[in-house]
Amino acid sequence: MERRYKRDGWSVYIGGTWAEISNRHGVVFSGDIQIDEQYVHDGDEVKLLNDFIERHSVPEDGNPPAGFVDSFCRVSYNPETEQYEQIQAVQTADKQWYVQVYDDELVFVGQRWAHCKSSEECLEWMKRNFFLQFGIPVEVYRSGCRELGDKISDRKNILYLLSDDDRAVAVNDLRECVMLKGDGRDTNAVLIYRPNRAYKPGGNFIYSEFASFGEMTGLRHPVPVYDEEVEL
Repeated sequence: MERRYKRDGWSVYIGGTWAEISNRHGVVFSGDIQIDEQYVHDGDEVKLLNDFIERHSVPEDGNPPAGFVDSFCRVSYNPETEQYEQIQAVQTADKQWYVQVYDDELVFVGQRWAHCKSSEECLEWMKRNFFLQFGIPVEVYRSGCRELGDKISDRKNILYLLSDDDRAVAVNDLRECVMLKGDGRDTNAVLIYRPNRAYKPGGNFIYSEFASFGEMTGLRHPVPVYDEEVEL
């Protein structure tokens, strides 16, 4: 008996005890689920998908995803797709490290075994296999006359301006990273998270008194953050 289920860009197929889970990147899981008796009843394709997503997501609070005991993240750039990616290293209960890759909308792409015994070894493995990114910390300035919403700059006091400056630090969360677009007083800070969506100024600004900010941008004034999504 075959069963299929679709939701929010995900697809589940169960044929007997064989299961496949797909998203925009193709099949991201396939295998025999005969040993998982919880999945062999009608309707449990929903549970199969929910459990998979919980184990293959990037919690914003920095905790490991469900089913793992430790994790850490970095942001990478993929020159083949010309897109930024979220890289998440996760440790299993038996101390194996895997590296999960997510696209710039945090949709799961795939997972690789890192052959590492510690987080330090795993980080070195990531440095050899990905183009890890760096950024300059910038403070978020908000207007005191409006209520805070769910925008990134409403929830975060520090964002990271991507940079190859020697003083830049490793960036961990793609959602906290911005780039500059425009010139002079028309310069804006734009998200690298969900870059294909339309945004307008959300009322917040970024700035840093560190010399590297002025040297890199040529600016001496706060820059508006375009992080309020516009419905098209």
